[in-house]
Amino acid sequence: MKLSGSQLIGLGLVGASFALHIAFYDQLPDPVPRHWNIRGVANGFTPKPWGAFVNPLVMAFVWLVYIVAPIISPRRYELGKSRGAYDVPLVGVLSFLFIVTSTTFLRADGWTMVIQRIVPLAFGVLLIVLGNYMGKIRRNFFIGLRTPWILADEEVWLRSGAIIASSGGRLNVVIPAAGLLVFARQ
Repeated sequence: MKLSGSQLIGLGLVGASFALHIAFYDQLPDPVPRHWNIRGVANGFTPKPWGAFVNPLVMAFVWLVYIVAPIISPRRYELGKSRGAYDVPLVGVLSFLFIVTSTTFLRADGWTMVIQRIVPLAFGVLLIVLGNYMGKIRRNFFIGLRTPWILADEEVWLRSGAIIASSGGRLNVVIPAAGLLVFARQ
């Protein structure tokens, strides 16, 4: 099986996440802060062995699901028809997870960064990417709106994807802007 450029980029992000966590493992506190409230104060913790590697493991799982999904897709709903549009969200999702895990990890290691700004900004960019590509992904069982009536008709699938792309791509600009503006005084 040959991996596409996007899949290799995704694999690189997974590898970089593991490398970052291995390199800084000894400097992490035990337990590792895993969640911060809206004010940037840690309020959720995980024991060090799991706390250090749960996010890279989640990234590896997401990458693996993206690789396996086209292989197990039913014949009428093959993802190969929209391979390029399918691969871009993979890079988007893994980039978002890498930013979140790196930000969380570096913050736990004592770096001063404003998580309340970085995460909403990254999430908003992810939603913009996903919204723009939903209209290009062909009918399938893994990505997009998958209600029975949408899966039953190609025309309904295409129109639903177009609605997501036009509204989601434009409206999701609000999320990163809110992340930057709401916490500007903090």
